Amino acid sequence: MAEGRKISFNGQGGKSYMLNIPSRDALFELDIKGASAAYKSNTSDGGLRLLVGSMQSEVLPLYFYVPAKNKRFSLTLNTRGAMAELISPDGRLVGELNNKLINASRLGVTEQDGMEGFWKINIHKFNGTCTLTLDKELPQWVVVDSAQPIKIIEYNTNTVRH
Repeated sequence: MAEGRKISFNGQGGKSYMLNIPSRDALFELDIKGASAAYKSNTSDGGLRLLVGSMQSEVLPLYFYVPAKNKRFSLTLNTRGAMAELISPDGRLVGELNNKLINASRLGVTEQDGMEGFWKINIHKFNGTCTLTLDKELPQWVVVDSAQPIKIIEYNTNTVRH
């Protein structure tokens, strides 16, 4: 992708489409209009790489879906200096990932705290690239728009359900 390049296609409301942008080592920003977007979090290098820096507001909110069968799960945040908070679907602060003095932190959510729904992770502003890894038992998609969440339960090249 080149800077300023626009990609567009005619889509129909109510249908799901997948746009695959190979981005293994590329850094880019997407400005999506007229549709909701979900980003695959289990890339080939093990997690969702996020470039966090001067263009970011104080907090980058990301949302991911936890099915009822997965009330117990974990998250990992890599990179020294990165910090995040995990918020449950009912608005409770469940825990923090704090890498101020370490290279990686892991947060486990117990069945007692776990619940079905969209969870929010707030990535705090810092300069650098961090990697967020969702538990392998969770759906591997994150969304940035809480007003239009996308719940992807199953994914393959033929099926996307929401």
